[in-house]
Amino acid sequence: MPLPAVADDPVYRLIARWIARYYRSTRSYTTRRFIIELALAPFVPKFLVAVIWEWLAGLPTDMSPYDTRLDPASLVLLAVFAMPLVETVACQWFFLWMASFWTRRTGRLVAIPAVVFAALHYRGGYPEGVVYVSVVLPMALILSWSFLVRRRERGRWNAIWVTACIHALHNAVSLLILLTDRLL
Repeated sequence: MPLPAVADDPVYRLIARWIARYYRSTRSYTTRRFIIELALAPFVPKFLVAVIWEWLAGLPTDMSPYDTRLDPASLVLLAVFAMPLVETVACQWFFLWMASFWTRRTGRLVAIPAVVFAALHYRGGYPEGVVYVSVVLPMALILSWSFLVRRRERGRWNAIWVTACIHALHNAVSLLILLTDRLL
Protein backbone atom coordinates (compact mmCIF):
# COMPACT_ATOMS: atom_id res chain seq x y z
CA MET A 1 0.00 0.00 0.00
CA PRO A 2 1.53 3.36 -1.00
CA LEU A 3 2.19 6.09 1.50
CA PRO A 4 -0.84 8.36 1.95
CA ALA A 5 1.05 11.44 0.77
CA VAL A 6 2.09 9.67 -2.42
CA ALA A 7 -1.32 8.07 -3.03
CA ASP A 8 -2.98 11.48 -2.84
CA ASP A 9 -0.58 12.96 -5.40
CA PRO A 10 -2.46 13.43 -8.72
CA VAL A 11 0.70 12.76 -10.75
CA TYR A 12 1.20 9.46 -8.94
CA ARG A 13 -2.41 8.46 -9.58
CA LEU A 14 -2.16 9.46 -13.24
CA ILE A 15 1.01 7.41 -13.76
CA ALA A 16 -0.41 4.43 -11.83
CA ARG A 17 -3.60 4.48 -13.92
CA TRP A 18 -1.63 4.74 -17.16
CA ILE A 19 0.60 1.78 -16.22
CA ALA A 20 -2.41 -0.32 -15.16
CA ARG A 21 -4.24 0.52 -18.41
CA TYR A 22 -1.17 -0.32 -20.49
CA TYR A 23 -0.67 -3.65 -18.73
CA ARG A 24 -4.34 -4.54 -19.20
CA SER A 25 -4.11 -3.73 -22.92
CA THR A 26 -1.16 -6.13 -23.37
CA ARG A 27 -3.46 -9.04 -22.51
CA SER A 28 -5.12 -8.80 -25.93
CA TYR A 29 -1.85 -8.76 -27.92
CA THR A 30 -0.77 -11.53 -30.24
CA THR A 31 2.10 -13.57 -28.84
CA ARG A 32 4.59 -11.99 -31.26
CA ARG A 33 3.55 -8.44 -30.40
CA PHE A 34 3.50 -9.31 -26.68
CA ILE A 35 7.10 -10.59 -26.84
CA ILE A 36 8.51 -7.77 -28.99
CA GLU A 37 6.78 -4.89 -27.26
CA LEU A 38 7.46 -6.10 -23.73
CA ALA A 39 11.11 -6.80 -24.59
CA LEU A 40 11.64 -3.27 -25.91
CA ALA A 41 9.38 -1.32 -23.51
CA PRO A 42 11.78 -1.28 -20.53
CA PHE A 43 14.50 0.60 -22.40
CA VAL A 44 12.73 3.95 -21.93
CA PRO A 45 12.27 3.73 -18.13
CA LYS A 46 15.74 2.17 -17.74
CA PHE A 47 17.26 5.09 -19.62
CA LEU A 48 15.28 7.62 -17.57
CA VAL A 49 16.27 5.99 -14.27
CA ALA A 50 19.93 5.97 -15.32
CA VAL A 51 19.82 9.63 -16.36
CA ILE A 52 18.12 10.63 -13.10
CA TRP A 53 20.74 8.78 -11.01
CA GLU A 54 23.56 10.39 -12.95
CA TRP A 55 21.99 13.84 -12.81
CA LEU A 56 20.97 13.78 -9.14
CA ALA A 57 23.87 11.92 -7.60
CA GLY A 58 26.58 11.99 -10.24
CA LEU A 59 26.74 8.21 -10.03
CA PRO A 60 28.10 6.17 -12.91
CA THR A 61 25.43 4.62 -15.08
CA ASP A 62 27.64 3.06 -17.73
CA MET A 63 27.65 -0.27 -15.90
CA SER A 64 27.05 -3.31 -18.05
CA PRO A 65 25.21 -6.28 -16.59
CA TYR A 66 27.45 -8.57 -18.57
CA ASP A 67 30.89 -9.87 -17.68
CA THR A 68 32.81 -8.06 -20.39
CA ARG A 69 35.82 -10.33 -19.91
CA LEU A 70 33.92 -13.01 -21.82
CA ASP A 71 34.19 -13.20 -25.57
CA PRO A 72 31.09 -12.07 -27.55
CA ALA A 73 30.03 -15.64 -28.40
CA SER A 74 30.01 -16.65 -24.71
CA LEU A 75 28.08 -13.51 -23.82
CA VAL A 76 25.42 -14.31 -26.43
CA LEU A 77 25.22 -17.95 -25.34
CA LEU A 78 24.73 -17.02 -21.68
CA ALA A 79 22.66 -13.84 -21.96
CA VAL A 80 20.40 -14.78 -24.84
CA PHE A 81 20.01 -18.53 -24.58
CA ALA A 82 20.83 -19.89 -21.11
CA MET A 83 20.02 -17.26 -18.48
CA PRO A 84 16.58 -16.12 -19.69
CA LEU A 85 15.19 -19.62 -19.23
CA VAL A 86 17.00 -20.22 -15.93
CA GLU A 87 15.93 -16.85 -14.51
CA THR A 88 12.34 -17.30 -15.71
CA VAL A 89 12.05 -20.57 -13.82
CA ALA A 90 14.04 -19.44 -10.77
CA CYS A 91 12.71 -15.89 -10.42
CA GLN A 92 9.33 -15.56 -12.03
CA TRP A 93 7.92 -19.08 -11.62
CA PHE A 94 9.33 -19.93 -8.20
CA PHE A 95 8.91 -16.55 -6.51
CA LEU A 96 5.47 -15.97 -8.00
CA TRP A 97 4.46 -19.37 -6.63
CA MET A 98 5.90 -18.42 -3.21
CA ALA A 99 4.18 -15.01 -3.27
CA SER A 100 0.85 -16.65 -4.08
CA PHE A 101 0.83 -18.15 -0.57
CA TRP A 102 0.74 -14.63 0.91
CA THR A 103 -1.38 -12.65 -1.52
CA ARG A 104 -3.69 -12.89 -4.51
CA ARG A 105 -3.49 -9.21 -5.43
CA THR A 106 -2.03 -8.75 -8.90
CA GLY A 107 0.14 -5.76 -8.01
CA ARG A 108 1.81 -7.60 -5.15
CA LEU A 109 2.17 -10.79 -7.18
CA VAL A 110 4.01 -8.79 -9.85
CA ALA A 111 6.09 -6.76 -7.38
CA ILE A 112 7.47 -9.57 -5.21
CA PRO A 113 9.24 -11.59 -7.94
CA ALA A 114 10.32 -8.35 -9.63
CA VAL A 115 12.04 -7.04 -6.50
CA VAL A 116 13.74 -10.42 -5.96
CA PHE A 117 14.84 -10.52 -9.63
CA ALA A 118 16.24 -6.98 -9.43
CA ALA A 119 17.95 -7.68 -6.09
CA LEU A 120 19.61 -10.79 -7.53
CA HIS A 121 21.17 -8.51 -10.14
CA TYR A 122 22.85 -6.40 -7.43
CA ARG A 123 26.50 -6.00 -8.23
CA GLY A 124 29.18 -3.71 -7.06
CA GLY A 125 29.14 -1.85 -3.80
CA TYR A 126 26.99 0.93 -2.52
CA PRO A 127 25.79 3.15 -4.24
CA GLU A 128 26.59 1.62 -7.66
CA GLY A 129 24.76 -1.62 -6.83
CA VAL A 130 21.62 0.28 -5.86
CA VAL A 131 21.76 2.23 -9.11
CA TYR A 132 22.02 -0.99 -11.10
CA VAL A 133 19.12 -2.64 -9.23
CA SER A 134 16.92 0.39 -9.93
CA VAL A 135 17.83 0.22 -13.63
CA VAL A 136 16.96 -3.52 -13.76
CA LEU A 137 13.63 -3.06 -11.94
CA PRO A 138 11.54 -1.93 -14.99
CA MET A 139 12.49 -5.11 -16.86
CA ALA A 140 11.87 -7.18 -13.74
CA LEU A 141 8.33 -5.78 -13.46
CA ILE A 142 7.63 -6.58 -17.10
CA LEU A 143 8.92 -10.14 -16.76
CA SER A 144 6.78 -10.71 -13.66
CA TRP A 145 3.72 -9.26 -15.40
CA SER A 146 4.32 -11.39 -18.47
CA PHE A 147 4.64 -14.58 -16.47
CA LEU A 148 1.58 -13.86 -14.33
CA VAL A 149 -0.70 -12.96 -17.26
CA ARG A 150 0.44 -15.82 -19.47
CA ARG A 151 0.17 -18.36 -16.65
CA ARG A 152 -3.36 -17.26 -15.78
CA GLU A 153 -4.60 -17.15 -19.35
CA ARG A 154 -2.61 -19.77 -21.25
CA GLY A 155 -0.90 -22.02 -18.73
CA ARG A 156 2.47 -22.46 -17.06
CA TRP A 157 4.46 -23.68 -20.08
CA ASN A 158 3.27 -20.80 -22.26
CA ALA A 159 4.21 -18.41 -19.44
CA ILE A 160 7.69 -19.89 -19.20
CA TRP A 161 8.52 -19.80 -22.89
CA VAL A 162 6.97 -16.39 -23.61
CA THR A 163 8.66 -14.77 -20.60
CA ALA A 164 11.99 -16.39 -21.49
CA CYS A 165 11.62 -15.09 -25.08
CA ILE A 166 10.93 -11.56 -23.81
CA HIS A 167 13.98 -11.76 -21.58
CA ALA A 168 16.15 -13.23 -24.37
CA LEU A 169 15.12 -10.56 -26.89
CA HIS A 170 15.73 -7.81 -24.33
CA ASN A 171 19.18 -9.23 -23.55
CA ALA A 172 19.96 -9.57 -27.27
CA VAL A 173 19.18 -5.89 -27.87
CA SER A 174 21.18 -4.93 -24.76
CA LEU A 175 24.14 -7.00 -25.98
CA LEU A 176 23.89 -5.46 -29.43
CA ILE A 177 24.11 -2.01 -27.84
CA LEU A 178 27.00 -3.09 -25.59
CA LEU A 179 29.00 -4.75 -28.37
CA THR A 180 28.34 -1.88 -30.79
CA ASP A 181 29.53 0.55 -28.13
CA ARG A 182 32.71 -1.51 -27.70
CA LEU A 183 33.42 -1.33 -31.42
CA LEU A 184 32.93 2.43 -31.70
